[in-house]
Amino acid sequence: MWPFDTNNQHTYQTYVQAYEQGDYSNIDQNQVRGHVRQFVQNAPPDVQERIFQQHFAELSPEQRAQIVQMFPSEYQVDPNNPAAMAQSMTRLKQEHHDVLQRILDHPILLAATVGLAGLIAKHMLEHRQ
Repeated sequence: MWPFDTNNQHTYQTYVQAYEQGDYSNIDQNQVRGHVRQFVQNAPPDVQERIFQQHFAELSPEQRAQIVQMFPSEYQVDPNNPAAMAQSMTRLKQEHHDVLQRILDHPILLAATVGLAGLIAKHMLEHRQ
């Protein structure tokens, strides 16, 4: 899902539409996970941080608290601060890639993966990156 691929524009539009309507019933979860992983592997850190921040801001405080518990203790991430959570995600990519993968595979993020893919696709369509 990163960089922008004109051959996948229809898929991006499908993700955005599902995100905006909140109806993910026609989306292949395995395909979405693969696209989110491509984004995490290839997108610039500042873009990742912006999208993760928005995504975390949309989660409930309880969901954020569960995710924060998976961060290494030295990160001391505040679950009430989506910006800090997003910064920690980009830091994890560099320092603890295995932990980042476990967080991305957490049931809360797996359930919200289509929403995250929708945010990524929306950004890509708006900025054609």
